[in-house]
Amino acid sequence: CYLATATEYNYEPSVAANPLTTQFQVNNSEVDSYGNVQKIEVTSNDGYKKTTVNRFDNIPATWILGRLSCSAVTNTKPDLTAQTRTSSFVYRADGSLSRETVEPGVTCGTAPAASVDPRFRVITDYGYDSWGNQNSSTVSSAVASTDIAYFAPRTTSTTYDARGKFPLYSVNALGHREDYGYDTRFGNRNYLKGPNLVETSWTFDQFGRAKTETRGDGTSTIKTYSFINPAGTSPFMVRTDSTGAPSQFQYIDLL
Repeated sequence: CYLATATEYNYEPSVAANPLTTQFQVNNSEVDSYGNVQKIEVTSNDGYKKTTVNRFDNIPATWILGRLSCSAVTNTKPDLTAQTRTSSFVYRADGSLSRETVEPGVTCGTAPAASVDPRFRVITDYGYDSWGNQNSSTVSSAVASTDIAYFAPRTTSTTYDARGKFPLYSVNALGHREDYGYDTRFGNRNYLKGPNLVETSWTFDQFGRAKTETRGDGTSTIKTYSFINPAGTSPFMVRTDSTGAPSQFQYIDLL
């Protein structure tokens, strides 16, 4: 099932008799046999329109369905030429995203013709570790290094622990590194050291709720959970005490 039509009315006090309406439209013919919506139109009565054309890869033999292979978004504004942004996507055999290309030079389905100018093209390649975690992304251009639109490839990477469960650290395109630690009982992050070497740590209670936060400047926040009035309408209380700030109290009902 999918939403076929929806109309939204926006009223302004000064123009109540002529509200701004926005209509969302999906036609049955634009839905593939696996239920993927291939075209969506959003039209306003002020002349603005947004059309999204999608195409999907469906591989029933391995039950990898609904992988978006391309998407083109066309925005139309009164008295201006419509503008279309096209993206394409490539996947690995296991269905994980391998490459994303903005303005690939290939038209997506029934969308307007895509730009073939490589100066508008931006490519992002994704890498994975043996556990299937995405551990790198590299953004690059599609033109020669002498072109004004060229930029050097930029890579962001993440290194996971030996079991592939928690990220240990990440490095951005400028070589700035962040280190992480985790409370393995709940998977909550309990340690962070930023590129400037400032450290922040957290502790959690036996239910995995945040208990303390200690920041690199020596300030801290403490949360206390209390069961204060079992027969009342707000039996639970959370008290928050932060350095240099008054205490805050939150009362929580039975729901």
